[in-house]
Amino acid sequence: MSIMALCSANTFYDNRDSTTWHQLEQIANKVKQVTPKGGALLAPEQIYFLANWPIPPGMEHADAHKLKLPPAENAKLHVLPKSELDERIKSGGFSTTVICGDDDFVSKVEDWQVYAQSEEIGECTVLWKQEKKEPPPLPKP
Repeated sequence: MSIMALCSANTFYDNRDSTTWHQLEQIANKVKQVTPKGGALLAPEQIYFLANWPIPPGMEHADAHKLKLPPAENAKLHVLPKSELDERIKSGGFSTTVICGDDDFVSKVEDWQVYAQSEEIGECTVLWKQEKKEPPPLPKP
């Protein structure tokens, strides 16, 4: 009984700074406001649900990108490896990206200069409005 009480107390203590339902609703509303119709969204599962937004292929399993599988297994299981996820973000493959509780990853994505705007809501950062990247100049003949 005392172990159960300690586990419950630990759960409440650990979640004291987590994003609230109201904040999740705000994030979902922001996503719907800034993401173009049909635009790809990278976000936690709750946001896909609350925004009623389709989950892009390979993003069906929240932490699957952390797995290190052979390419054939990735394809079979609809797993998008972390390196491919990063490349998809860098190339502008997501119209909007929502990152929660990972300030280091937010900084990394901001350094890639893919998104022109961002807003913090609770522990989450919504990044959107892709910057138009100019193609590199052609080499002179």
